[in-house]
Amino acid sequence: MTSSARDGPSQPYQDCGRSWLVAVACGWCLFWTMIINRCGGLVFVSIIAEMGATREAAAWPFSLLGAVINLSGVVSGVLLKKLPLQAVSLAGTLLTATGILLCAVFYNAIGITICLGVVCAIGQGLVFPSNAVAINTYFKKYRASGSGISYAGSTLVAFVFPSVIAYISDEYNLRGMFLLVGALSLHAAAGSFFIRSPEALADDKQALRNEPAGEASRKTHQRRAGEARTKLIATAQDASRRKDLYRPRRLLF
Repeated sequence: MTSSARDGPSQPYQDCGRSWLVAVACGWCLFWTMIINRCGGLVFVSIIAEMGATREAAAWPFSLLGAVINLSGVVSGVLLKKLPLQAVSLAGTLLTATGILLCAVFYNAIGITICLGVVCAIGQGLVFPSNAVAINTYFKKYRASGSGISYAGSTLVAFVFPSVIAYISDEYNLRGMFLLVGALSLHAAAGSFFIRSPEALADDKQALRNEPAGEASRKTHQRRAGEARTKLIATAQDASRRKDLYRPRRLLF
């Protein structure tokens, strides 16, 4: 970023209430998508214990996970230019959860390596850049604070979930753990709905601003049509009464 960009005036959508909501949403997404990363040691031990895999085979999913996350930055950069910010973030959260859930379906060392190391990694590779773009867009003066809130989500996972994952693995074995963690990771999708570009929000506000006018116009048209219909019926009834009034009556002798 150049000095002119840093010293330029703040936009109305920067450092406002919406900015802090976006920062919390980014932290929410990282909290649920980073469960499997922060508890990788427990998963590593469970793969060896339950599948009888070697240490080399058990280490492959997490080695590949980190590599693919970094490599997918090339693709995510292009997608963020072509697609809405919310769509990229939502796709990332869904791919992350899908990759974890598929580990319970392809329940072997190779299947877990592909599902975690490729599918889940691509999803996380979409979430991280989306969060970075959102923070850089909505913050200027308090950008460091916004980034801190965002990355606090991935930090809190290390305090909350290791004991939870250990308990789940003991009660429901490794396959059950993948199912439950995948289901929990779907919570990240809720945060993605708040990660939207200012342009998209402006379009929504404009649409809401135009909708009442259109609704009022429709109601006015219906009211005028009803009044015209009532007036026409009243005119016809009045003409009928006048016709009966001036009709010659036959005298009876």
